[in-house]
Amino acid sequence: MKKVLSIALAVIMLFSVIPFVGIAADVTWDQDLNDPVTIEAGQTAIVNGNIRLNSNAHITVAQGGRILINPNCSIDCYKGLINNYGTIENKGTIHKKESISDMGGQGTLKHWVEIPNPADGAKYHLLTNISGEVNIIDGFDLDWATYNAEAPETEYYSEEPVSAYFDDGSQIFFTLIFDEAKVDPYKFQVMAGGNVIDRDSGVYRIVVGNAVTVSYGSYNEAQLIKQIKINLPSGEGYRCVAYGTSTEQAVQDAIDTVYIDYGTNLRFRVAVFEGWQESQLTVTVGGIEQEPDSYGYYLIENVTDIGEKAKAYEIVVKGVVSDEMQNILKSVFNFIQQIFQTFKEIFQSFAELFGGFNIFGNDTTTPPPEETTAAP
Repeated sequence: MKKVLSIALAVIMLFSVIPFVGIAADVTWDQDLNDPVTIEAGQTAIVNGNIRLNSNAHITVAQGGRILINPNCSIDCYKGLINNYGTIENKGTIHKKESISDMGGQGTLKHWVEIPNPADGAKYHLLTNISGEVNIIDGFDLDWATYNAEAPETEYYSEEPVSAYFDDGSQIFFTLIFDEAKVDPYKFQVMAGGNVIDRDSGVYRIVVGNAVTVSYGSYNEAQLIKQIKINLPSGEGYRCVAYGTSTEQAVQDAIDTVYIDYGTNLRFRVAVFEGWQESQLTVTVGGIEQEPDSYGYYLIENVTDIGEKAKAYEIVVKGVVSDEMQNILKSVFNFIQQIFQTFKEIFQSFAELFGGFNIFGNDTTTPPPEETTAAP
């Protein structure tokens, strides 16, 4: 028994002389920093205010260490710097971000991104994607593989609201697919940080450089598309005419505007004026050459595109030539033919005169006499 007690006492005395090594306690920063600080492994520095790093504030975040910037808080590197071997998670704002070094890729800087679903009762939903394969979004082919191709782990594809950290510099693309097809997305405001995000080719784009929360404008009846405007061009010798309209009182060099009900078709033809010909006529819609039906009408189906996509309905007519011009061209061609024939005859005469030289390829020289063998 005495032996056991002696061993236990020896163990207690041994531990009493070994220094205790623990994890450094978390710290809260709510005032400017003026001195060097190291955030150890397992330690978190919480930014809980708007702070500035002054001249001597050289911050080192060790591997396993972390800086957490709370919402509505900020850190301004100002004259200081941060050597980041660990992780910085930002839910607020970072000023002078270029003063943060990831130490050759050892540290990570992430920003909090929130893209919520629009308000209850709205007739649209969210679709997001970061990198990955080719996807068809809102009728457009988008090659997501061209973005974040070197960081496939950042792939994110969901119809759920986004609420997550993303690496600094990530690009997020999303669109609103409206359940009510007639909603005009170009009139519906989408904002990030209070700034309106432009809609480009059907999608919105965010480059993650700080914490981002997306918000939406209000939905109202004014955003419903009831009719779509299409221009029918006119030019020298022709006028594009919508189905059912007359060519009377046609005005050249003018553009007629027609309004097509959303989702319906437009039929039009090219009315060629008297004194003009359409033998070389070509018609393109949105840059694609079209063929008329047996009645001479061109068809644009399911008219729904708006905004920057309205170029899909840009009509271009070429090849309408006036009778007068056609006659002039024929006369010029005949005149050139006559000149050519005249010169040909002149050169032919010279060829016969000077021993058969002929540049036109007809052999006019006298053939040599055939050799004959005398009879024995």
